[in-house]
Amino acid sequence: MVPADSRSAATPAARTVRLLHRLGVTLTWSNPTEALLWAAAARAAGLDPATDFPSLRALFVGGEPLSPARRARIGALWNAPVVEEYGSTETGTLAGQCPEGRLHLWADRVLCEVLDPSSGKLSEEGRGRLVVTPLYREAMPLLRYNLDDEVEVEYTDCACGWRLPVVRVLGRGGFAWPVGTGTVDQQQVEELVFGLPASDGVLFWRARAGRDLLHIQVESRADGVERRLTEAVARSLGVPCRVEALVPGSLVPTSVLTSNPDALKPRGLFGPEEDWAQALLYY
Repeated sequence: MVPADSRSAATPAARTVRLLHRLGVTLTWSNPTEALLWAAAARAAGLDPATDFPSLRALFVGGEPLSPARRARIGALWNAPVVEEYGSTETGTLAGQCPEGRLHLWADRVLCEVLDPSSGKLSEEGRGRLVVTPLYREAMPLLRYNLDDEVEVEYTDCACGWRLPVVRVLGRGGFAWPVGTGTVDQQQVEELVFGLPASDGVLFWRARAGRDLLHIQVESRADGVERRLTEAVARSLGVPCRVEALVPGSLVPTSVLTSNPDALKPRGLFGPEEDWAQALLYY
């Protein structure tokens, strides 16, 4: 196992990609956005993530809602399966992906309930906020802990044979905004952004939901990308939208993908020509 934390100056994206390539890493675990950043960093280093990492067997992801379109895009970029896990720091793992690509709640280890925030009613399935009671955690016992995640839970047969409830994680509760006469959440916009043709080259995007307009920015040089996404939003969400295509590097600066800063120990004494602004800093 090789720890390569993106929040550490010791392993920025460029160095993580170098580790993946040189060590022949077989499995990764990260959030989905990190997998996209690594792909962009690999390309910036002159590598093709789909062909130059032959040892990679799968990418395990968690920590963020993952739309089917973004999952497919990550898998195509790396030419490897994307396997999702769902959980939280407070509760540990709550669900895992079966061979059919569906998330199943570990209902044999955690009591999961669905809360209707408008009525306060709890049920075994349906759409609402996920409330969990871990049955085996001893150091941090929790009773009906509200994760505030918007989910859909259903008890249904799955071709994989697992007799566990299926869950769809839709995002953090309350993170949907009114636009025009409709309502927009991140999962919906993400599905449309990554539903664009792969040839459009969109990896990074952001959006602002105004009361009268949904403003989306994407990094892409492709002709027609603004029109295609605007039409997709109008067709699927029915809200007024303005799409702006930015040159690559506008949302994720190239320096983030290519920098390899030295990890330093703190110093107090410097020579006459040295930059003592680095005193006490670790980078």
